[in-house]
Amino acid sequence: MLTGSIPNSIQGLKRLDYMFLTNNSLSGPIQDWILNFKVNIDLSYNNFTKSSATSCQQLNLNLASSQSSSSVTSPSTFCLKRNLPCAGKPQYNSLFINCGGPQGDYDGNHYFGDLQKDHVSNFVLRNEGQWAYSSTGVYMGNVNADYTASNTYSLNINGSEYYNTARLSPMSLKYYGLCMEKGNYKVNLHFAEIMFSDDKSFSSLGRRIFDVSIQ
Repeated sequence: MLTGSIPNSIQGLKRLDYMFLTNNSLSGPIQDWILNFKVNIDLSYNNFTKSSATSCQQLNLNLASSQSSSSVTSPSTFCLKRNLPCAGKPQYNSLFINCGGPQGDYDGNHYFGDLQKDHVSNFVLRNEGQWAYSSTGVYMGNVNADYTASNTYSLNINGSEYYNTARLSPMSLKYYGLCMEKGNYKVNLHFAEIMFSDDKSFSSLGRRIFDVSIQ
């Protein structure tokens, strides 16, 4: 766990393409040189106290949930606050997302599409602020990575068309339901294996481990 501020000496590094400092306890101001640094930087999920940032995604910089809540006063930059608190009045009581797939109706519910073309560590706000996601990390050695997986197998499940694609993330992937009304909610997560085959071929050797946190 890293603490303290980001040293100015980093801006002098000549061979730096990526700097991932997500999920730490870094503090102090985010200097303007960081906002304009021409490398991919991820400062999401930290505890900075000040910055002149006007959004959570600036150029190649991910700032989602990067500042202490008390240091952010503008409603337009609510996404800089820890845990992304609602900038207005809570107004939603349901949310359905087809992660990495198109919009559509299934089992009486309308699922928002999630077809945004991803790239290195980014934050995306969708459907007029009803939900968002933050992806961290990069697939090293693959600058053209798609960040989505496509199914090539036959799925013997109901609604199989909704499992044909899925969003990928090298480090972590977080989805946010924003401005939800207070109350008790039922959370359903739907998974289908579309990358590892169920046979004796080489593609069956992978193993899936889930690490899911719901807050």
